[in-house]
Amino acid sequence: MGDNPVLLYIYFATTISLVVLPLFWFLKSPNLNHIQTAGSPGFLGSYWTAIRFVVHGQKYLQEGYNQYKPYPFKVRTLYGWLVILNRKHLDDIAKASEADLSFFESANDLSRNLASLCPDIKDEISHAFNEILDIAGNEWKAVPAFESLRKIVTRTSNRAFVGLPLCRDPGWNALNIQQITTIVKEALMLRFIPTFIQP
Repeated sequence: MGDNPVLLYIYFATTISLVVLPLFWFLKSPNLNHIQTAGSPGFLGSYWTAIRFVVHGQKYLQEGYNQYKPYPFKVRTLYGWLVILNRKHLDDIAKASEADLSFFESANDLSRNLASLCPDIKDEISHAFNEILDIAGNEWKAVPAFESLRKIVTRTSNRAFVGLPLCRDPGWNALNIQQITTIVKEALMLRFIPTFIQP
């Protein structure tokens, strides 16, 4: 595979669309460390809160309100941080400049940070394709596309989030795939339940 630049380009383009774009979403999150957190504040703890927020969202919102009543607080959801503001903060938002509230300004900041991850992502893409697809020379081989891509995307994402050697650990990757599958299934199931019945 290393001798064929076209294959490497295809692999790189595929991974960019499947890994870097979700990573872009993750990294574009603004720095909200100065805002108090309802639920677990740490990196992994906040993701546990996001998973539990699907079922116990009202509990976390009430907890944050009771604990930080006059101040803003944040709660991690599956879609990012949810910042809850007091009514007195609405004036501050109304007075903010367009640049302060611009998605495009945030995207520019993120683009500058992504460049430092490209060498690691490229390296992991190459390793993952070689190991998972196990293609030797020009031979044809049947490959389960969905499962193979899921493993490659998981490994490449983990390279950016947790680095070597954990990103290549089969047990760690299987746990990540299982967790993501469970979260997506539960979130989709909740969409079919009327809001007045949802927990």
